[in-house]
Amino acid sequence: MGALPTFLKRLLFATWRPSRKACSLRQRNGGNTFAGQSVYSGKQSAEKLRRQPARKLRARPKIIGAFMVDVVDAATRSRMMSGIRSRHTKPERIIRSGLHRLGFRFALHSRKLSGTPDLVLPRYRAAIFVHGCFWHRHNCEFFKMPSTRTGFWKAKFARNRSNDIAARKELANEGWRVLVVWECALRDRSESEVTAILLRAASWIKGHRKSLELSGPRRKAV
Repeated sequence: MGALPTFLKRLLFATWRPSRKACSLRQRNGGNTFAGQSVYSGKQSAEKLRRQPARKLRARPKIIGAFMVDVVDAATRSRMMSGIRSRHTKPERIIRSGLHRLGFRFALHSRKLSGTPDLVLPRYRAAIFVHGCFWHRHNCEFFKMPSTRTGFWKAKFARNRSNDIAARKELANEGWRVLVVWECALRDRSESEVTAILLRAASWIKGHRKSLELSGPRRKAV
C-alpha cells in the first residue's frame, strides 16, 4: 500500500483524539507528548527522573532463626490477625472441591460436633479438619514463632493444640473417624501432589481406619 494522500493525512490528524493513556502521559510530562511518546530530550528526561521521589519498598518481616521479627506495631498486627478468616480458607476450598468432584457429599462446619469439623460425611461417620499450620502450630516449614509477645502466642498455640486433641478424643468416643489435612499438604504443591492428597483422603473416607493426618513432605526439627 502506497503513501496516504496529503488531504487524507490532514483529515486523519483533524479527527484524531488522544487515548486516556496518552493524556495521562501528557499531564505527567508537562504537556510535551504526542500519541503517548515523550518529546523530552535525553538530558531533560534524566533530570526529571532525578527529581522524582524514590519509590517506597514494601516492608518485609525479618526471620531470625525460628522467630519472625514483626515490622508493624502490636495494635496494627492485632487488627490484621483479626481479619484472617478461620473458615472457607483456600486449603479448605481445595479439599471441598476435590472431594466433591470425586463424588462425595458433605456438610460444612457442623456445630453439633465437637471442634466444629470443616467437613462432615455422616454416611461414612467421617469428620475432616483442614488446619492452618501457623494457628495450630504444626511442625513444618510454614510455622514461625512470632518474636513479639512470645508468651501470649505460646499460650494461644497451647490452647489451640489442647482444644484440637480434646475435640478428636470426643469425636472418637462418639464413634466418628477423624481426618486432619494440614495446610502444608496443599500449599505450594504441584497439581500431582494435590491430587495424591485428595486420593488418599478419598481412600481413607471409604476405608475403616479411625484417624489419619495428611501433611507435606518437608518437615523440620522441633
